[in-house]
Amino acid sequence: MHSSISVTAIVNAHREGLLVKPTLGSVIQAVAHAREHNITTEVIIVLDRADSMTRTIVHDHCDAENWRAIEVDHGDLGLSRNDGAKASKGDLVAFLDGDDLWGDNWLTACAKAHVHRPEPIVWHPEVSIYFGRNAYCYRHIDMESEEFNLIDLSVSNPWTALACARRDVFLRAPYPQTDLTRGIGYEDWGWNLRSIEQGVIHKVVPGTGHAIRVKRQAESLLGHTNAVGAVPHPTMLFRKALLRSIPYRGCRDRQDLKIMRRGKAALLGEGG
Repeated sequence: MHSSISVTAIVNAHREGLLVKPTLGSVIQAVAHAREHNITTEVIIVLDRADSMTRTIVHDHCDAENWRAIEVDHGDLGLSRNDGAKASKGDLVAFLDGDDLWGDNWLTACAKAHVHRPEPIVWHPEVSIYFGRNAYCYRHIDMESEEFNLIDLSVSNPWTALACARRDVFLRAPYPQTDLTRGIGYEDWGWNLRSIEQGVIHKVVPGTGHAIRVKRQAESLLGHTNAVGAVPHPTMLFRKALLRSIPYRGCRDRQDLKIMRRGKAALLGEGG
């Protein structure tokens, strides 16, 4: 998709109330930083079953040029992100949750990184600073670094949802719906797995950081998800990785090898 807009900033809001004000303030600063570097932006705030205070604060900000709000009725963060991506016009899409903060240079740094690596890549900040209920610093891992091990994704999620990627990446791999009654949660973890399964690389933008608000357990989606023992939406990622690593042994001739390759392709879902 070719657009005159380089980056669409998408803020997902719900019932943050006054907490959404500093979030939108960080967007204003990031947009201003991008403008100084000749990077065009738009801002979309997705209001999913928002309360009146959050809605009022958001609409007060939408008088600015290239700012708009859309209302959805999902009660689901992943589906709200999908609607934001569909409504976007930018070549890149960057997500921010309604009570978190971007560093000023985030949009600028992502746009510049994309120029050098235009292939399907999901960009993450180098560090995330957690504040609020608990305070700590987390360093994100780059898939192209020696530290990265795919199997680690089977037990933990190495990246937050405050990511940036080409618009088509989010459209080809939409976020899965959360269904805690069936034990399906962690929409960001599930999306990370799904995107990697489709061949997307997750990388870190050096010199960037986000601030993530840690809520009380009873107030957070993560707390509810942990409480029910949920798992990410299932994908074929690890099954494919395991099958591809298995060597062909016991082949007596080329016909045997052909049969084994055909069987493995069928298990991988790559058969004709």
